[in-house]
Amino acid sequence: MIKARCVLGLAVGLCLLLGGVPGAAAQSPDDLLLPTIRSTEQLDLTGDARPNVTIITMDYATPNDRVLVYDGGGDMAVGDDWQA
Repeated sequence: MIKARCVLGLAVGLCLLLGGVPGAAAQSPDDLLLPTIRSTEQLDLTGDARPNVTIITMDYATPNDRVLVYDGGGDMAVGDDWQA
């Protein structure tokens, strides 16, 4: 039983390493769906007139996902574009 699990684990790992399951169609980058950015917002949590967190609202896994980006380095730039 343990030997069978090891063989199965190796087979799955080898498939992943070699690029997936045999016979599965590969997706081109054009086939992938990109998230729709709905809004961005920056907050100053420390009162120093610089943003400390950026909130990006988007459609990704659900219609109302949020990504919170915290400024760990203390140097977040002010911007109104999520790519800035």
